[in-house]
Amino acid sequence: MKKRHSPKQIVAKLRQTDVDLGKGMKVSEVCRRLGVSEQAYYRWRTKYGGMDPRMAKQMRFAPSFIAGGGFLCAVPTRGGR
Repeated sequence: MKKRHSPKQIVAKLRQTDVDLGKGMKVSEVCRRLGVSEQAYYRWRTKYGGMDPRMAKQMRFAPSFIAGGGFLCAVPTRGGR
């Protein structure tokens, strides 16, 4: 069963991970201790790295084009494909 984490929980886990990594633990050990996969850790670090819980909460309510990293647009191409 999948477990969904709130942005506040993710930021707290990332902070704990930073502390543990500073003590010399390996990423795999820290992820196992927190109960998340390494893939989830790296995805969270990309999205929420360096945020405090207030910023993560604000990001949750931001429009999708801001949270997604930019606007989508269609560009016509030559050659009909």
